[in-house]
Amino acid sequence: MTYHPEEVRESILAAAMKLFRVQGYDGTGLEDICKAAGITKGAIYHHFENKFDILESVASFYLSAERRGWQTFHESVSSLAPAEKLERCLETLINHASEASTYDPVAIQLSAFSMRPEGDEIRAAFMKIYDERLKEFSKLLRAVQPDCDAENLAAFALSTIQGASLFKVSARDESRFQKIAALLKETVLNLLAVKMGLSLQP
Repeated sequence: MTYHPEEVRESILAAAMKLFRVQGYDGTGLEDICKAAGITKGAIYHHFENKFDILESVASFYLSAERRGWQTFHESVSSLAPAEKLERCLETLINHASEASTYDPVAIQLSAFSMRPEGDEIRAAFMKIYDERLKEFSKLLRAVQPDCDAENLAAFALSTIQGASLFKVSARDESRFQKIAALLKETVLNLLAVKMGLSLQP
């Protein structure tokens, strides 16, 4: 059977992601990836320089998926009023963080690896995604309340969600994550309500 180069590359990445989930990046060797993908070491070097090169490609895959997900979200809420869009956005960010930290350890590993000295390119890619989210979330906040400190409020929300997600992984505490998430949502919406001279309390 003849395999196209792109199919081989995809099989390598799929095998690597599966192994990174189970064994972690540091616990996975190129030999493990070759065996899981059913290829030779020579074949892997045809597509990637080393294991770190594979990790960078995995990061690119995840970040592309993030962008597609964000685009899908915007399309799904395009007909909603600004306040409804904002509330839906908060719920989506919280749910995504919860699912990623529960079901996809690779995403957490990539985030942690970006803090290493050799993770500059991954860190830059993560920051680009963060900046895009910050810009879009700030835009939603301003649509609801033009006079709010949108950028700092957006940064507060995104940082809180990320921190709660990492806490959930380390402490394995889903209930605490959900409490933090609910408090965050209430805080953001109430801050905007105060700026508008309204009350969201029943």
